[in-house]
Amino acid sequence: MSGPDADFDLSKALADLAKGEMTASALENQLNAIESQVDELLASFEKQGTAAAVATSADKTDPRQPGTDQDHKVEPSNSPPK
Repeated sequence: MSGPDADFDLSKALADLAKGEMTASALENQLNAIESQVDELLASFEKQGTAAAVATSADKTDPRQPGTDQDHKVEPSNSPPK
């Protein structure tokens, strides 16, 4: 198949290929932007989770905090009741 029809098909195929490449590039850029946003959200959640874990840990280990074991002294079992 030679002649004007073959040249037209080839030029159309090349144009379609170029259009597909541009579309793929645009999609890749959008996906990169979304990935960056997801990374920022994950970092934010991890930071909040770490801060909450540290606060919870401080509450459990600080003897000045109410509700710790040091607030409830247990009498030995062999001592007489008061």
